[in-house]
Amino acid sequence: MEIGLPFYLHFANDLHLIKTSSHWEWASDLDKRIFQSRLVEEDFELIRESAVNSQTPNVLGGILPCVLPLIWFMYFLVFVVAGDVTGDITLYPFFLLIMKICSVLLTGLSLLIIIFSIKSVYRRLQKMQYLISIFATHFIFGLSPYLMALFRLGKSNNTTEALLMKITVVSLSSGIVIFIATWICIYVLLHNGQFRKETKRGFQRGSLLKFIKFIVVIILMATVGFTVQMVLRIIASLELNEIIVIISGFILFTVMSCILSIQLFVLHCKIQFISFNYQSNGRFLIRSQDG
Repeated sequence: MEIGLPFYLHFANDLHLIKTSSHWEWASDLDKRIFQSRLVEEDFELIRESAVNSQTPNVLGGILPCVLPLIWFMYFLVFVVAGDVTGDITLYPFFLLIMKICSVLLTGLSLLIIIFSIKSVYRRLQKMQYLISIFATHFIFGLSPYLMALFRLGKSNNTTEALLMKITVVSLSSGIVIFIATWICIYVLLHNGQFRKETKRGFQRGSLLKFIKFIVVIILMATVGFTVQMVLRIIASLELNEIIVIISGFILFTVMSCILSIQLFVLHCKIQFISFNYQSNGRFLIRSQDG
């Protein structure tokens, strides 16, 4: 057994599948690209152009104060309207505990939003400001619709706590699968140089991106479809508007799981590379140390 041979080549070699030097050179090159290559700033250039340029600290600083009342409005819709805490409370397990936890977390998030709406603060702590915007975005467009769907299901006459927990596990697993799939897709694209500026108009990048999107959409449709299939057993006794809220909640949650991967990659770039951040005036990107 040769020293330095990749683990998957040991197995192939034992089966006498790799016997020529051309196979060895190709596999070694593949192993080197995927497992030993180190991403550099140029690999993220298109992410920098598309994502960071449209989300300056000044823009986020203006949006966050407007998001604050929307967060508490969604809290009201989730726990008072959907969960009906004041009347016929939902059957969903741990509903009151979830409500208390969310109220505490949202109080802390609200304080951070107020603090990071101050120019002197968010211009010095841009990464933290972006992280807070991620939390706010996913509560409004991801977690809130998801909880509304679960709580409305808990008010159906055809449901049980065990079935609700099964739906929760399946839907959460779907979100995790989408998150991981999107993360892997972005990682593969980065290691293939598909986010470098010189590949912006390349046919290879366009074809690969279409293929990646196709795979993610297939996974998204499969996971959401499986969840909806389970939900259909419950929603027969619900009204049309409630059915729309429930199905939309699961779809939004799954889509936001995909978006979370992209946002975390941008946050990683802001931490890793100085050129993904802005100067103290909040307008211009700081130049890379490489010039």
